[in-house]
Amino acid sequence: MSVQLQAPLSFQRSNKLTTQTKFSKAAANYASHANVQKQAAAHLFKMMASKHQQGTCLDLGAGH
Repeated sequence: MSVQLQAPLSFQRSNKLTTQTKFSKAAANYASHANVQKQAAAHLFKMMASKHQQGTCLDLGAGH
Protein backbone atom coordinates (compact mmCIF):
# COMPACT_ATOMS: atom_id res chain seq x y z
CA MET A 1 0.00 0.00 0.00
CA SER A 2 1.43 3.37 -0.95
CA VAL A 3 0.36 6.76 0.27
CA GLN A 4 0.78 9.79 -1.95
CA LEU A 5 1.05 13.18 -0.32
CA GLN A 6 -0.07 16.21 -2.25
CA ALA A 7 0.49 19.86 -1.64
CA PRO A 8 -2.62 21.97 -1.05
CA LEU A 9 -4.38 23.03 -4.25
CA SER A 10 -3.59 26.71 -3.63
CA PHE A 11 0.15 25.89 -3.49
CA GLN A 12 -0.09 23.79 -6.67
CA ARG A 13 -1.72 26.68 -8.54
CA SER A 14 0.81 29.17 -7.18
CA ASN A 15 3.71 26.88 -8.08
CA LYS A 16 2.33 26.36 -11.60
CA LEU A 17 2.04 30.12 -12.15
CA THR A 18 5.58 30.67 -10.83
CA THR A 19 6.91 27.99 -13.17
CA GLN A 20 5.03 29.46 -16.14
CA THR A 21 6.33 32.95 -15.38
CA LYS A 22 9.94 31.78 -15.04
CA PHE A 23 9.69 29.70 -18.21
CA SER A 24 8.22 32.60 -20.18
CA LYS A 25 11.01 34.93 -19.07
CA ALA A 26 13.70 32.35 -19.92
CA ALA A 27 12.17 31.47 -23.30
CA ALA A 28 13.18 34.83 -24.74
CA ASN A 29 16.87 33.97 -24.19
CA TYR A 30 16.72 30.24 -24.85
CA ALA A 31 18.11 30.32 -28.40
CA SER A 32 21.25 32.17 -27.34
CA HIS A 33 22.02 29.47 -24.73
CA ALA A 34 21.00 26.36 -26.69
CA ASN A 35 24.35 25.53 -28.27
CA VAL A 36 24.46 21.93 -27.02
CA GLN A 37 20.90 21.33 -28.23
CA LYS A 38 21.74 22.76 -31.67
CA GLN A 39 24.84 20.58 -31.96
CA ALA A 40 22.93 17.47 -30.86
CA ALA A 41 20.15 18.15 -33.37
CA ALA A 42 22.65 18.69 -36.21
CA HIS A 43 24.42 15.43 -35.31
CA LEU A 44 21.13 13.51 -35.13
CA PHE A 45 19.95 14.83 -38.51
CA LYS A 46 23.32 13.97 -40.05
CA MET A 47 23.10 10.41 -38.70
CA MET A 48 19.54 10.02 -39.94
CA ALA A 49 20.41 11.34 -43.41
CA SER A 50 23.42 9.04 -43.74
CA LYS A 51 21.28 5.98 -43.11
CA HIS A 52 18.61 7.12 -45.61
CA GLN A 53 15.93 6.33 -43.10
CA GLN A 54 12.60 8.01 -42.78
CA GLY A 55 10.24 7.73 -39.89
CA THR A 56 9.53 9.10 -36.49
CA CYS A 57 12.06 10.64 -34.15
CA LEU A 58 11.23 10.97 -30.47
CA ASP A 59 12.89 13.74 -28.45
CA LEU A 60 12.85 13.00 -24.74
CA GLY A 61 13.95 16.38 -23.44
CA ALA A 62 14.90 16.38 -19.79
CA GLY A 63 14.52 20.04 -18.92
CA HIS A 64 15.36 21.05 -15.38
